[in-house]
Amino acid sequence: MKRLSEECGWKYLRQVTADSFEAWRKKQANLAARTVNEYQNTASLFLNWLARKGCAENLLRSVVKVSTKGNKTYERRAFSLAEVERLLAVAGRDSA
Repeated sequence: MKRLSEECGWKYLRQVTADSFEAWRKKQANLAARTVNEYQNTASLFLNWLARKGCAENLLRSVVKVSTKGNKTYERRAFSLAEVERLLAVAGRDSA
């Protein structure tokens, strides 16, 4: 939330708008669609909480998420024994 609010220029709740979020989102060419959607999810969860408390309404609920269809995903794998040994050798004894 901190990064998003700083980059969107949100200092006060009244500054949080769908337009300001969408303007920020257009500038995020270096971020994956899934990452941008996670920022939106986080902001919406916070705004929903504020709405339940009667402090503000969620003005981002009308923003459509970025499509992730066809986007490349990365399958993570476990380290090999050799990779773990190299990592532990570099980390040193006191790092654990």
